[in-house]
Amino acid sequence: QMDFKGHVALHGGRLHPLTVLDDHSRFSIALSACADQTTATVKAWLIAAFRRYGLPWRIATDNGPPWGDGGRNNFTLLTVWLIEAGVAVSHSRPCHPQTLGKDERFHRSLKAEALQGPPFAYLPKAQDAFDRWRHVYNTVRPHDALGGAVP
Repeated sequence: QMDFKGHVALHGGRLHPLTVLDDHSRFSIALSACADQTTATVKAWLIAAFRRYGLPWRIATDNGPPWGDGGRNNFTLLTVWLIEAGVAVSHSRPCHPQTLGKDERFHRSLKAEALQGPPFAYLPKAQDAFDRWRHVYNTVRPHDALGGAVP
């Protein structure tokens, strides 16, 4: 599952947390502090994740940019790139966030545990905080949905 966690305050602007979760294990594959939500930005982060973890068989997204156009046509530059790389892309039904429920739950935990407090000073500071939180999420923090285990 892949989605943006809206906008987060950044000193002098805002950042866009990109989240990528393994749908089966809930393992956080990526939690990226992005300057924007463009295809180029998402593609760069996905390339890094794919190099580290390999290509997934499928990625589930919502219908918003950059993976959908919000309407009937969900073939964007990013989805075409993913399909050409051999990754199937599935989109949630419009106005149905439950389709990406694991990612939405991840966003709730991220907000409660890592996004409280003053705005981040700049993107690298945010990424450092995201990396620390992601490590705890993946290796230390118990998950109720996994019977208290970690992903």
